[in-house]
Amino acid sequence: HAAVVDWARRWLRMKETIALCDPDIIALQEVDRMAEIKADLEAAGYSCSHAGKTYIPAHRAGITHGDLSQYLAHLHEGGVAFAPTFPSKCRELAVRTNPEADDMGCALFWRERTLAVESISFFPLATSGSKSLSAAVRVTLRARTNGRLLHVICTHLKSGDNEEAARMRQLTGVESAEVRLAPAAEQGASPTFLEWVRESAQEAATILSLDANSVPNRPEGEAATVWRSLRGLPGASSVWDGFFCADGSR
Repeated sequence: HAAVVDWARRWLRMKETIALCDPDIIALQEVDRMAEIKADLEAAGYSCSHAGKTYIPAHRAGITHGDLSQYLAHLHEGGVAFAPTFPSKCRELAVRTNPEADDMGCALFWRERTLAVESISFFPLATSGSKSLSAAVRVTLRARTNGRLLHVICTHLKSGDNEEAARMRQLTGVESAEVRLAPAAEQGASPTFLEWVRESAQEAATILSLDANSVPNRPEGEAATVWRSLRGLPGASSVWDGFFCADGSR
């Protein structure tokens, strides 16, 4: 139905919700219209980039498909808090009617008058045999009132009820040649995404906005799950804590 799938209507309702909630930080996932969203939210007082940076879609950057070094270089040099899946199924389908369609990804925005950006960084996720590259995006923000630092991380794990093992590889980096190829300066000292999150939390208060494509109460036979791995980090808490225990039970 047009009321559901029409982008203009959907984006209008999203902007109305943002205005109503009046948040300091916005985390968006499966974003495939980054240029438009960036322009509209900047007009509303939000930022998603270092000063003076212009958003350049990955498909216009001359990145060789599957080349992680080029992909990460584009993200870091771009200075925009957006981590696209490249190439994405979203763009593959959309270019049939719109040659300039963008890849989808995860984006972070913050209220400019409240928070100042210190850094924008990315961590490549294990691809588990996929031909596409993806990453988590992290912004380090400083409160303008008291100078306190805050890390915000946003990413999206592999979908599918039977893909928990692949999602765990994205967290732990197991069997991830792609992650090992990334220079230390680009992926940080952390060898795995899970350790990257842990180290972020040790440095400063950290918010993880995650589409896990998983549930806390996975089958008992699965010793390692996304929920147990992340909820088990020192000092971690979740918006789901009122419904699930740390081990995933209700």
